Amino acid sequence: MKSTYKISYVSPHSLANLPKSTPVLLAFSGGADSSALFSLLVQDSKIKGYPLYSAHFNHRIRGEE
Repeated sequence: MKSTYKISYVSPHSLANLPKSTPVLLAFSGGADSSALFSLLVQDSKIKGYPLYSAHFNHRIRGEE
């Protein structure tokens, strides 16, 4: 039997009470949590039509990795 997941999500525009055309900038570290958020925002931006940008942010907590 295939599992189905339901995700509850509030868009950045709703959280900040911004116009739907306002661009969103995601500070992206490359970890699992920011990768998941980036994936969610990519899908949302395609559906709702807002510009999405990402900027790499290195926390410098992974050493030589």
